[in-house]
Amino acid sequence: MEEKIATEVTLEDVVDCLGQEEGEEFFEVLKQVQRIIENPESIQGLRAIHMASRLAAFRLKIGLRAQHYKAYYSQDKSMTTKRRKYLTETMYHALEENINTLKLLGRIDAHLT
Repeated sequence: MEEKIATEVTLEDVVDCLGQEEGEEFFEVLKQVQRIIENPESIQGLRAIHMASRLAAFRLKIGLRAQHYKAYYSQDKSMTTKRRKYLTETMYHALEENINTLKLLGRIDAHLT
């Protein structure tokens, strides 16, 4: 049995795998998520709604790409194609909860004011 070696995956590795345009969008989404992690109390009201709409737009593009990889590259078993498919599908599904939470924060703030 072959021993598996643990490796660290960097953001640059992800961008390289996805390509320039997809990688930049992926990076932009991660920057938005990092803002939430670092300073969640600053994301409320209209700011939360704006961030939710921006992430929802990114989610749409990412979801379309995920479906494209699934449909058109289903026979392509290359590691790059698999990684692209898995990364886009994972990001697509993960964004849903962030978007819903941001929308909820915006609504709560609207009811309190």
